[in-house]
Amino acid sequence: TNVSVSPKIITTFETRLLNNPITDQLRFTVNVKDQKNVQIIIVDAAGRAIITDKKILSAGTNIFSYDAKSWMQGLYMIRIVIADGSSSLLKAVK
Repeated sequence: TNVSVSPKIITTFETRLLNNPITDQLRFTVNVKDQKNVQIIIVDAAGRAIITDKKILSAGTNIFSYDAKSWMQGLYMIRIVIADGSSSLLKAVK
């Protein structure tokens, strides 16, 4: 029996923090192959959503920046949810 393994890696999108730890701005990129609706939820260490945002991503690299000056020190979770249900979780420290 001949078994062929497809070398294709199916990734709907890629995310990357641009700064960690966070100082005055939280910055990250979301890279997608084509235009998609996305929801961004930023949660603090206590589990409170401090930012919920809906955006339309364009094909390629999208750069996001949020003002974090007033945020307390601690751990923040950045959940990026694409309309098709796939999601990514970034962790940042301030």
